[in-house]
Amino acid sequence: MYRKEFSGLNGKIVTIDGHAHTLRVLEYDAIFPHHTMQISAEPVDRETLYYQEIKHQLGDDWSIDVASNPFLIAEILTQLVETN
Repeated sequence: MYRKEFSGLNGKIVTIDGHAHTLRVLEYDAIFPHHTMQISAEPVDRETLYYQEIKHQLGDDWSIDVASNPFLIAEILTQLVETN
């Protein structure tokens, strides 16, 4: 559904909830003939209070699973279209 739109966007910076995040797009072949894509967003600055508070709650480093949230997919694609 969104594979074409996110292909090649690994490393792009987007804003989620007012904070900068780096997109991580991993493409790989699953069980033939399926091709799958994992899309996540990692906070750019892991030293911010925003990141540290959530890390404290979760007990570990974290990232946002973009692929499972259609509203977030739409928000990110809109940002990327507006910046081009």
